Amino acid sequence: MKISIALFFLLLTGGMMLYPQNCDVASVGLPPINDLGTNFWQGFQGGLYPNGSNQRPVSHDSAGIALATTVQPLDVFGNPDSVNGKIVLLSIGMSNTNYEFEKFQQLANNLPNKNPYLEIVQGAQPNKDIIAIVDTNDSFWSVINDTLLNRGLSPQQVQTIWFKEAEVFPQDTTFPGYANYLKDLFRTALNIIQNKFPNVKQAFLSSRIYGGYAVYFANPEPFAYFSGWSVKFLIEDQVNGDSLLNYKGPHPRAPWLSWAAYLWADGMIPRNDGLIWECPLDFEWDGLHPSDPWGRLKVANLLLDFFSTDVATVPWFFDSATIPDINVSPASVDFGNVGINTTVSQTVTITNSGLTDLMITGATLTGGNTSEFTISNAIIPQLLHPGESSSLDVSFTPTTTGVKTATLQLTSNDPNETPLFISLTGTGISQQSQFLFAVNKDWNLVGLPLLVPDNFYLSVYPNAIPGTLFGWDGQYVAEDSLQPGHGYWLRFPVADTVVISGTFSGTQLISLKPGWNMISGASCDIALVDVIDPQGIIVPSTLYGFDQAYFLADSILQGRGYWIRASDSGQVILNCGGGLQSISKSNPSEKNREKTFQPNGLILHIQDHLGAAQRLYFDVDPNSIENPGMFELPPLPPPPLFDVRFANNTRLSLAPHAQILIQGGVDPVQIRVEKIPSEKSVLYLLEVESGNHVETYHLTKALVVNVHPRGSRVFLHKQKVIPSAVILGQNYPNPFNPMTVIPFQISRQGKVSLVVYNTLGQVVRSLVDETLTPGFYEFSWDGRDDSGDQVSSGVYLYRLEMDGKPLQIRKMVLMR
Repeated sequence: MKISIALFFLLLTGGMMLYPQNCDVASVGLPPINDLGTNFWQGFQGGLYPNGSNQRPVSHDSAGIALATTVQPLDVFGNPDSVNGKIVLLSIGMSNTNYEFEKFQQLANNLPNKNPYLEIVQGAQPNKDIIAIVDTNDSFWSVINDTLLNRGLSPQQVQTIWFKEAEVFPQDTTFPGYANYLKDLFRTALNIIQNKFPNVKQAFLSSRIYGGYAVYFANPEPFAYFSGWSVKFLIEDQVNGDSLLNYKGPHPRAPWLSWAAYLWADGMIPRNDGLIWECPLDFEWDGLHPSDPWGRLKVANLLLDFFSTDVATVPWFFDSATIPDINVSPASVDFGNVGINTTVSQTVTITNSGLTDLMITGATLTGGNTSEFTISNAIIPQLLHPGESSSLDVSFTPTTTGVKTATLQLTSNDPNETPLFISLTGTGISQQSQFLFAVNKDWNLVGLPLLVPDNFYLSVYPNAIPGTLFGWDGQYVAEDSLQPGHGYWLRFPVADTVVISGTFSGTQLISLKPGWNMISGASCDIALVDVIDPQGIIVPSTLYGFDQAYFLADSILQGRGYWIRASDSGQVILNCGGGLQSISKSNPSEKNREKTFQPNGLILHIQDHLGAAQRLYFDVDPNSIENPGMFELPPLPPPPLFDVRFANNTRLSLAPHAQILIQGGVDPVQIRVEKIPSEKSVLYLLEVESGNHVETYHLTKALVVNVHPRGSRVFLHKQKVIPSAVILGQNYPNPFNPMTVIPFQISRQGKVSLVVYNTLGQVVRSLVDETLTPGFYEFSWDGRDDSGDQVSSGVYLYRLEMDGKPLQIRKMVLMR
């Protein structure tokens, strides 16, 4: 005998057949549809919408937004009434839907900016599954009519629906058989909804929540999971043109359909967005109905988040005085005159001037010349809170001469300006330029300063030495043509000024590989801080130019080549920031010689006879270095160019011993100390090997060493000095107030005591009482006793003991 639904629930409640949730079933191993994306399950592609996407198709989205703007207050006869009219959002479903929507009603009705015309009406009813509501004579429909009547409303005012339904005691466990069966029932229900509520325009659908904890078979798994596929299939049918789901024209068969919140997650296995269903927290005793309040509030909050942010609901959900307001600056973009095949970019700033959150959902180009305009750095979708701003870049690259136009189209949840149109205009012109480029005798780092018709290097630099163009691809590679954005070594027999004719290039896109890259810029000078690095792959402080020796640069000058280091593969953009402009004639010797850096360590200045110089840093305190990468050097320049580095290819060595590599230069090469630590316990030694001869220098501030690097090897050593005796030094300053330093040295390891006494022989302060190794030490005294109290002015004694034996004693004067 088949038990009726009503009797079944009566037995469960009135008969007190209370079973605990089956909390052990914390997962059924099924994949959430929104997590699948473009992947397949049981032969069907995931994603809430077609093609594995979790976003509505653009055309379907636009249709929903357009319908949302037509939702308006209506009187009980369905006529527009901006004074006393109402907009009804009605729930359709059974018990779970009823419980969840009740909490949603409470949250939404407490919003201060909810549309005052919006009435949120509970239509969902316990025990009324999909089989009941597809019966047009079922009491489900009369109860809804009575509910509307009791609130002074009518079916003609219902314009939006939240639909969440299921079948009680489903039998067919096959997939996709059951999902399609349920989908067909959903479609019938929506046809009835359209007929009973003639002004309904939108229906927002949800799946059931997780059913794995259920202890009876009202709607357990996998049926709760299948309900999500039923909704997906239903919406896809409408998108694909199912006539039974037509929402267009004067005689629609169904509302426009969209997902609201997809509620299913695999129990305690988090979805990609973090959603879980926890037992027993989220469920009633039966493991099927959401608990009060936690499970119901979880759904209610997901619904509130959807209805308060979706572009197809915001126009009617919120008070029109508090809806988001999209504003852009500039309102139109004119790129002016731009050379053919030159890219120029401008930034468009988007601001939310409204009182609620603005959701930007699209940025596209339309119009006749869209192929010559591009959008970059656009974050879509993006949420802007009231008063917040964001930006995107629009670029213009004319391929032919003449005026070019396009339109930037921004879509958002601003019901009054979606889409928002921004006109784009630019004029492509053919403009030849000349660039005067000074080169040094011998090797130069060069690039391509203009776009030229003939990239052969001797066509661009006719006086260069043939066969001396080298690029970099993990090693030096011989080249015969110059490519925009690439840097090269090129050798000249004499210093020269080269005249280069070509077309202005306002933007240069440069592809970088991990490690060192040789680059050049655009047809202007660009500061390193203005280089667009969207992936953050440029290693800070690693832009090097060459002028007699490598130097840290802070700008990329037109025509010059540079080394730069990248942490990963990617692209960076050098943008002149405007249309055709006067080409900079910056002096190539303008460079960042090196930011002031005075670490606690040894600094050597090494210079050849003609003034080419480099600094090396040795035995530096690691804590004083913010960016160790700034000391890494590019690959060696071609001989006989001057170069100085440690053997680890940097200008910094933290080790106590290091080899200094010196290449090229004009003899003699001079090594002098620029800074040396004042530690008495350390000596710095410079060792020069020439054949079998080794000469060692004790480095001091005044020392200058001349070396001949050809045939010589140079080493740097840090040597710890061990005192030959125990000595207690005189404090300094003396007299003092309030602090003094007491130095001493010990020649062996032992238990050391340093104590301050008054003239009566009483202990005032114990400064040291520990075992120390041989070395030089300094300890301070702040004029306080062991209790922390300040002592009076006067003469004090301090005594050094070792292993319990008094060694030396001195006096000092505290003068307050």
